[in-house]
Order: sequence, then structure tokens, then C-alpha cells
Amino acid sequence: MKKAIAFLMLALLIVSAVYADARAKANERVEKARKLDRLAEKFKAETGFTGRVDRAYQRNCLSHFRGSFPGIGFPDLADTLAMRQAFDAIMGKIMPYIGFEGLTLTKAWIVHDKNHTSTIYQQLVHGYSFIAGGNVIISYYRDSDDIAIDPSIEYKPIPPVQVNYTFEQAVETARQHYIKVLGYPDTLSFVSAKGDTEEDVSSMRQSEVRNNGIKYVSDKGEYRLCHIIGISVAYGPARQRAAYIDAQTGELVQLSDG
Repeated sequence: MKKAIAFLMLALLIVSAVYADARAKANERVEKARKLDRLAEKFKAETGFTGRVDRAYQRNCLSHFRGSFPGIGFPDLADTLAMRQAFDAIMGKIMPYIGFEGLTLTKAWIVHDKNHTSTIYQQLVHGYSFIAGGNVIISYYRDSDDIAIDPSIEYKPIPPVQVNYTFEQAVETARQHYIKVLGYPDTLSFVSAKGDTEEDVSSMRQSEVRNNGIKYVSDKGEYRLCHIIGISVAYGPARQRAAYIDAQTGELVQLSDG
């Protein structure tokens, strides 16, 4: 009887602990949601923004904006200088609400057509950008006369790494993978394309490689600094490929078909 009572009391303690933990987590989620809601309202009140502000509760950040700011207009889409100034003014308004200490953003490029203009600000960590994400995209739509802001900021700390492998060594790593793992003939050779700027690989000749820079690549939840190699090959079903070679370890991280 005593053993049964002791077992029952232990079970009750375990159930109570599990319930208390679940309740604490639920309360934490509710409080985070309330903080984001207050942040969104503060953003509107302090900047005069009118429109929609979405929240990414799982990532605990403001995720999308659609609307307008008072005093910021886009009278002429062809005037790229005025457009850049307007986008910079918008960045100045949203940075306190999406950024963090030490965040570095650089204006990458601006594109437009008759109804739409966008500019991309790339996030730099230790001087390097990301192959995907790590940016803020601001777009102006002439038909609706409003803007869309889409932040894709990486908040996770990334430690600095040393680049130990050159682009040429990375190319050889990719070539050896083609031969030893993918079964390509050992006569396979790569020739560097003219220039070192990232371009449409469809314009590359067969068996050319292009240096598309060193960028962060997501791999199993972590970021690895990689040489990004555009490859146009004469063998196999895929005419274009990209190889991501770890710039610190020399390891092939990803090989994607295009």
C-alpha cells in the first residue's frame, strides 16, 4: 500500500512538473507575441507608417511591411538617384525595429520597370554576404502607390573563420568530386571564364567555371563560408551546376544542378 501511494505521489509530481513547464512555455510565447505587437504599434506611432505590419512570432521579429510613410514619395521611377534617396530614408526609419547592434547592410542593386522598383540591401557578416537570405528588400509599386518591405535578416551570431583555400584549390576539389564520386572521365578539365563577376551561367562555354565570390551557405542549421563556383559542364544531364566549397576546410558542402 505504501509503495502504491509513493508511486502515485511521484506520478503526480511528474505530471505537475510537466504541466508547469508547458504553462511556462505558453506564457513565454504569449509575452513574446505581446512584445511584438507593442513593437509594431510603436513603429507606427513613431514613424507615421500606415498599413500592414506582419509579425514572425517564431523568429520573434517584424517580418513584412506594406503601406506608406508620410513625407516619402516616388514621383519619377526613372530618377534612380531620387529612388535611392527615398529607399535610404525608409531604411533609416525601419532599422531601429528590425536591426541589432553591429548589423551591417550594403546596398546591392536596384531594379525597376514601368510599375515597380526594388532595391536590395545585403547583410554583411565579417565582410561576407549570404547565398540566400541575409537581406532587406524594399519595393515601390506605382499602381497602388505604396511600398513593401521584406526583411530577411540573420540574427544568429556567426563566428569569424579564416579563408585557407583559394578559388583555384576549390575548383580542383570540385573537379575531383566530379571524377571520383560522380563518375566523370578523368580527362574532365575546367577553364576559368573571362572575368570574375557573377553572371548568367547560360552564357558560359562548356567546361568553364566562374568565380561567384565567397558567401555564407546554410548547411544543417549552420552557416559555412564557401567559394561559390558556377560550372558549365559538357557531361551528364545537367548543363549548369554550382559547387559550394568550404573556404576554411576545403570540403565540398553542396553541389546543385541547374
